[in-house]
Amino acid sequence: AVLREASGQVAAVYDAIIAINPLNGRPSRLRLALWIVILLGVALATLLGGRLGLSGAAALGAAVANAGLTLLNLMFLLGSYWALRESIDIMNADMAYHRHAFDDLSTAKSVTVIGAMSLVLLPQVAALMDWLQSSHGIELVRVRPEWGAPLSHLVAVVNALPFASLYVRLPGLADQSLFTPGVGSLWYAGLNAVGSLLIVGTLIGFVQQHLALRRMITSIVGRTDDHMLPLLQRRFLRAPSIIKSYVIEAIREETDEARRLKLFQMAVDRHAFSLPEFFIRRYFRWSQATRAAGARIVGEFVEQKGHKFDRAMLDGITDAATRAIGSSSTIAAADLQSIVRIVLPALERLAVPAVGRTAPDRAFGRRLEQRPVQRILASLMREDADAGQRPRALGLLMAAGTRDALPAMLRALPGLAEDQRVALLQRATELVADRGYNFPKGGERDPLSEMVRTIDWIGHNVVCSAAVKSASANLRAAIVARQKKG
Repeated sequence: AVLREASGQVAAVYDAIIAINPLNGRPSRLRLALWIVILLGVALATLLGGRLGLSGAAALGAAVANAGLTLLNLMFLLGSYWALRESIDIMNADMAYHRHAFDDLSTAKSVTVIGAMSLVLLPQVAALMDWLQSSHGIELVRVRPEWGAPLSHLVAVVNALPFASLYVRLPGLADQSLFTPGVGSLWYAGLNAVGSLLIVGTLIGFVQQHLALRRMITSIVGRTDDHMLPLLQRRFLRAPSIIKSYVIEAIREETDEARRLKLFQMAVDRHAFSLPEFFIRRYFRWSQATRAAGARIVGEFVEQKGHKFDRAMLDGITDAATRAIGSSSTIAAADLQSIVRIVLPALERLAVPAVGRTAPDRAFGRRLEQRPVQRILASLMREDADAGQRPRALGLLMAAGTRDALPAMLRALPGLAEDQRVALLQRATELVADRGYNFPKGGERDPLSEMVRTIDWIGHNVVCSAAVKSASANLRAAIVARQKKG
């Protein structure tokens, strides 16, 4: 118990150093790389410090630092087994959550971090052995002249690990005789025992977790009785966050529509923030029923939890939608509406200025100028579109300020409130005055001519207030002026 608590504290240190993204469960690549460089740098300074002429104090400092970091790394790796075991115990209600020693998104549960630290530990131990042998006369390894001391110690460490013959294939490397009798043999036995715990124990932990999570998902999706299902669902909500990736993978593999929709809801219940982008990227692979029902589930998720998505994930959603719509020149109206349901709240979150800014960044403006995004927003200006979404899309279109959206914006004017009509016409006037020279000239379908026809139709067929009529007249005059300037 003491060792478990101590390794939990070490894992907390690694969590602070490396940092796991709470949205996707991945470690920071930059921080992980920097930490690896530090550990290897200290180990290398210990191995080569004396040989490169470092002063005695500097060489001793490097060796002591390497010994401390080696112990820290070893405690972290020893804790990975308990971390995995603890996750299963909490999920099964065998342990209360308040007794946990490892965070849900602890680095001690990350395959990437565990694998990287396991590899880094080899040169760390080799450097420690070399320092004990060269500086303190503790004979641990027979140094082979053709290899030199650093490589001899590194090969000896690899040979001490269990199953060495499986991953050491070069002739002469799988040789336990590198260790000296007495102290060397004891050191070998210790490395072998610790290696067995690290490799075998951790692998068993991952396998147990994998089987338990897969079995739980299969049971929930396939069970129909009301007796056991609530219990399984509670266990699902207590499961480690890694289960989100298992649910996404299950969605990918599932062929039954009803079961797939259950998996969509399960992913939403666990706040799988990668689900919206995943859903849109595979949108045209689903059946029509799955598209409609899935878009409703995923759209509500983005609508309710959009504030928790980071900007990279929101960008991923809009990029996926842009590619999905851009790849189809004849997308059905129902499919367009389904994608809109997901991407509209994502665009609205991107429109929120970043901390310290008063307006959206230029990247957001460029995104709104993309034709597929304009197509998405313009679809909400149609009479058969969701009336509740129309003002939201209009706000984004007005912020975009692109010529392709102006005709669609004007066509939506009859369905808008009085203040929205005036604001739309004033904004359109500003855009024509500022950017009129960018409008294509000639033909009946050019934006300026289409806007004039729309304004004239509105004037004859829509009851408008004096303010709206005045704003319409100003816009028409601005358009005509630009056409004449043409």
